[in-house]
Amino acid sequence: GRVYMELSEFDKAKQNFDKAISLNPNKSKYHNGQGNANVRMDKIDDAISSFNNALKVNPNDAEAYERLGDIYAKLGDWEKAVDNYKKALGYNSNDKNLREKYLLALKMLNDSKKPVDKPQIASNGTKDKDPGIDDKTLKPDKQNGKPIGKKDDLTDDPAQKLPKPKDTKPD
Repeated sequence: GRVYMELSEFDKAKQNFDKAISLNPNKSKYHNGQGNANVRMDKIDDAISSFNNALKVNPNDAEAYERLGDIYAKLGDWEKAVDNYKKALGYNSNDKNLREKYLLALKMLNDSKKPVDKPQIASNGTKDKDPGIDDKTLKPDKQNGKPIGKKDDLTDDPAQKLPKPKDTKPD
C-alpha cells in the first residue's frame, strides 16, 4: 500500500490496505494507510472511519489523531481539530509541525468564538466614537435644510433626488 501511495495510485493503495486489514485487523498502521488513501481520494467520511478504527486498535496512535485533526481543520471544525491535535501531542510532544498545526487550530477556534464588534452605546445614549468614524459621519447630511433619509424625502424617481440647478441668466 505504501508503494502505491508514493506512486499516487491511491485506489490501488487502498485496495492493498484493505487486504492487509482483512489479514491482520489489529495493526493500526494499516488503518492509517487506508485512511490516508481515502483522504487522497477525497473520501473524507471513509477516512474518518479508518482513523477511528486505528484508534480502536491503538488508542495511543498519534498519527491517527493528527490525521483526524488535519481533516477537521480542512473542514473548518476547529474544536475537533484542536481536540485531536492536542491528543496527538500527548503522544508525540516533540513534533514541531504538529505543535504548529495545534497552535494554528487553537487560534482559529478562538477567533471563531470572538463576538462581532457592534457599535457601543455610551451611558449618555450616544454612540461611542470609533477611530474610523469622525463626527461628520455620525451626523446626518442636510439638503435644503432637511436631513436626508427621512421618509418624506424618499421618492421612486431618481431625477427628483438630484439637487435643482440654480437659475443662471445669460449676461
